[in-house]
Amino acid sequence: MVFVIGLQHDPRKLPSVLVDKPAPAFSLPALSEGQTVVTPDALKGKVWLMNVFASWCGACVAEHPLLLAIAAKNAVPLVGLAYKDEPADTREWLAQRGNPYTQIAIDRNGLVGIDYGSTACRRPSSSTAPASSVTNRSDRSTRHSLPSTWHRC
Repeated sequence: MVFVIGLQHDPRKLPSVLVDKPAPAFSLPALSEGQTVVTPDALKGKVWLMNVFASWCGACVAEHPLLLAIAAKNAVPLVGLAYKDEPADTREWLAQRGNPYTQIAIDRNGLVGIDYGSTACRRPSSSTAPASSVTNRSDRSTRHSLPSTWHRC
């Protein structure tokens, strides 16, 4: 019986421990030279999206056009979290593909990315998975997702 239930389970639709929990707090260096740190404090009371990405992430390339489309609608602030990435590599990657983010935090050791659900791969590779989390006006995560490309790790 357990085997049959397991066959019907879609591994891309994993339940998230982030949903209905307070958005994880952090304070990280900003990629932008005009800003020193990025924290979610300035977004309290707003709906916003956190996207964990990296220049070395193959799945992030596939996801990026969707983020650009979301940014073009200007509906919610998009905060980028450059996961285990070098700032120069992040800047070059965004210069080539476009920058949908209102703020970008540099998460060099990956700990904040883990807090926001990017745990599909332990080390940088060319095919790790991005993760996104939507935070509501009550500062609680309402949605967390990994794209269908997450299984490439």
